[in-house]
Amino acid sequence: MFAKSMHVITALILSIVIVGCDRLALDEKTKISLQIPSTMSGKMTASSSELELRHLVIQVTAPDMPEPILIIKDAGHSSDGTSIGTEFPVDIPSGSGRLIQVLAGYSAGENDDGALILYGDITKVLTGSTETVPVVLNPIVSETSEEAHIRGRFLDSNNSGPTGEIKMVYRPANKPAMVVDKDIIIGGWFELMAFKDIPMDYILPDGSLMFDQITADKITTSAHVVREYQPASLKRDWENGAQIWRTQSAKNKYVGFFAKNSTYLVDKKVCVDVSSILNNASVYLNNNFFTQNIINPVPVKFYLNGTTPVIGSTHAALVGGVAAASCASLPVADEYGKYLKVIINASNSNIYDELANVGYRGYWSHSLYPSWLPGEGVYRSPSQTYADASGGFIEAKLIPGAASGVDSISIYTRPYSYGGNMMYNNSFECRADRLSQDHWTFAKSLPKSLIVNDTVRFGVTEMSGVTSNNEITACLVKNGEPVGSSLSLYVPSYIGGVAAEIGINQYSMGPYNANVAGNCQPYLVELTNQNSGAYNPHSSLQATVSATDSNTSPLAILHGKPDCSDTPLASQTVSFRSFSTRALGYMKAPAGEARLAVTNNDRNLTSKQPFLFNFFVPSNTPNDIMLGLDSSTYFYHNSEYSLFPNGCFPLRIDAVNSGAQVPVTGSVSVSFHHRNDTTYALPSGTRLVDSCATKNTISSTLNFSNQKEKRFAIEIGANAPMNMILKISGLGFTKTALVNNGPVADHLSFSLPNGSSLTPQQYSCQAIDILVKDANNNTVPVSGSEQIRLWLNSKNGEHWDNGFYSDVDCITRHTEVVIPGSSTGVTVYYKPRLAGPTTLMYASYNTFASNGGNDFNNTLNVNVQGVALGAPVGPSTVATNSNITYQMYGGKAPYTATKVSGTGTVLLEGSTLDPILRFTASSTPGPVSILITDSLGATVFLNINVQN
Repeated sequence: MFAKSMHVITALILSIVIVGCDRLALDEKTKISLQIPSTMSGKMTASSSELELRHLVIQVTAPDMPEPILIIKDAGHSSDGTSIGTEFPVDIPSGSGRLIQVLAGYSAGENDDGALILYGDITKVLTGSTETVPVVLNPIVSETSEEAHIRGRFLDSNNSGPTGEIKMVYRPANKPAMVVDKDIIIGGWFELMAFKDIPMDYILPDGSLMFDQITADKITTSAHVVREYQPASLKRDWENGAQIWRTQSAKNKYVGFFAKNSTYLVDKKVCVDVSSILNNASVYLNNNFFTQNIINPVPVKFYLNGTTPVIGSTHAALVGGVAAASCASLPVADEYGKYLKVIINASNSNIYDELANVGYRGYWSHSLYPSWLPGEGVYRSPSQTYADASGGFIEAKLIPGAASGVDSISIYTRPYSYGGNMMYNNSFECRADRLSQDHWTFAKSLPKSLIVNDTVRFGVTEMSGVTSNNEITACLVKNGEPVGSSLSLYVPSYIGGVAAEIGINQYSMGPYNANVAGNCQPYLVELTNQNSGAYNPHSSLQATVSATDSNTSPLAILHGKPDCSDTPLASQTVSFRSFSTRALGYMKAPAGEARLAVTNNDRNLTSKQPFLFNFFVPSNTPNDIMLGLDSSTYFYHNSEYSLFPNGCFPLRIDAVNSGAQVPVTGSVSVSFHHRNDTTYALPSGTRLVDSCATKNTISSTLNFSNQKEKRFAIEIGANAPMNMILKISGLGFTKTALVNNGPVADHLSFSLPNGSSLTPQQYSCQAIDILVKDANNNTVPVSGSEQIRLWLNSKNGEHWDNGFYSDVDCITRHTEVVIPGSSTGVTVYYKPRLAGPTTLMYASYNTFASNGGNDFNNTLNVNVQGVALGAPVGPSTVATNSNITYQMYGGKAPYTATKVSGTGTVLLEGSTLDPILRFTASSTPGPVSILITDSLGATVFLNINVQN
């Protein structure tokens, strides 16, 4: 909420007026004016930034006042602190000894974890007149105070916690304590903030202390408390359509179980899934970078409870907890009650969200669900979609104890134009101000009785009356106010039907895209509804799969084990995981045909036709080599991959024939190049190693000795290579991958050569120059060993036009452009399809201004001049029963198309602004006339001759 700072007060002052009246003489009013800075500026820890007033507390006490008068105002999610307000009407009794205390918090923004906290007080006599109260505010500590966020469950018994209001209390020396913030605790689940060097008390609903004079540096990690530390970094964000970089101060987040009575914590723990990535820095934060370059993310290191953590500016750290392997035998039902589980998404080399990975957000559970793939374990999701006889429904779970503290569930909607994509949008805090600010509208209320055993089902009945073409979210409600975090939903009538058929299909993930005789490989058993996606309402489902040869004789090729080490069978039972729509079996077949079919199942589903597999014996001579990660993922030739600093990345080379691995003897060399194929000198610390476990340096020549694959790894030093070509050559083949495709120029600029205009005519073709620029907007050449790849686009209102070409006649589309090394730019050609104001733009990984996204700051605005309505463009003669499309020409959309003579059907489809006219000819030859009308009333005929 707050941010790091210094203390130069700006001229902007917030005049806080408190209007009061004597409790005994209500006609005598007291007006108190407090002048409080609304902004401050000064040198931040990581950058210079203006600080905003985001939190304000005013307390008035006196010996003859039985209760203090307390005002707490918070900027919440507003863009600036002025939303705190300037005038608060309250009753203040006149009299002497009125102690007025003020605490003000300033930060650079709501998401920054540092704050400048100021405090001041004054004792005044209030006589009923208007007075200006000169409260002098001074920083509580000389520097900004680093914040820590504490999340988890506070226990007041073995498996339960309190519900109600938590008060955060500041105790200034020799002055009355101040309640400076309030929050909700439900079933013991809470989220609080602590400061590194400003002690605070936290008071539970029953008045007892939750934490006593706690500071961020007093929170200790353990088996049941994990700390996530993030160093100061940069975050890539978008504002008004343009990419910006935000400075992020260092962050500390703690999650786990807490209690005053340590006996409640004996069986509690946080399980951290470090697996094989312990302290090798090959996991990275998703959107935290050390420089303004997405190739330089912040790495994460792991320090389990009992190890010595290293905390510093070079990496993020997860500290505390126990290894997930030691939690493997714990019942899934005990998660949240006895343990929390941190799931690290190592396959994507980042931590997306610490709360989702821990397994809850607000009071909603991001539960662990089993993967349908055997051996693939579990994944986190805020909800699951199921079906029963009445149709589809969405199931979501609350964390234990949360249901006891809420009153109902509210459903909100908003148009998709405000952002979001169904249930995959990021959830947010359910606060009335946030909902209003983000354009959410209350749709309906659902009763608390919908929550059964901490589970909520949102079915067709529950979602009736909710508009399905809107974005939908749910919030829990307590005391009439939304609390916790949102849960994204959609109307379940759109999730497909209940499974009706069952059949066999090819499993083609990873290396299993070729049916090689003698290889053990999976096959897929899947459920459908009318051959489309479906949902499985069954917690258990078993199917009998049988295999036959081309003569329909039984064929013993089926196995239950993934390595086919068990006895082969001609028929086997395949079991589905609960509610899954897919399952795997395994087979190992000789050359020839094999037919697999589901011959029986225990849910009376219709069996589909047998699936034919053709198994072949590949040549032992490879017809290709493949480079890929040490998993089932291959690098495609000339594709782009990121190998981040201070990481180790396992790789492999496969010798293949028709997609199947084959043994080979020979050698493959690994080399590194610039884009112009000159040798790339590897930065210090980057080397080829045998594996990420042992990290022994190896030669760049890898020798195959009757082997199908070679596994190795590349270790990246502190300075990762940029725009480097990784090339493997040997066995008669070459494969390349572009490593760390990144910026080589500041930005690009559109320029009009002679003969081109900012007001081009619709459908005209004109040249556009794209120039390479430095930070001072000087035209500069690209380094000779590099190149800039970019993607061009044009936008007319909400419509993407994509009217770029490579030739002067605008015939060949040209949206992907390369500016070669040593050149200062490139010429392309633009042919607008739509009339009106249009913005030309580019996206590129190779400029700092875009860094992978669209660069909205360096664009060219043109105003395309429309032409009169003309006949749609397409053939004048078509065959009977053919289906032909025509492109609309000129005029002003929207259009109508009406067949006035002849036979056939006419349909306008696609974009309203730029539709396609589709004509389907009948079997009757002859002329057809179609009337086209635009929105201005202009008309034109499209005449078509239909022939046999």
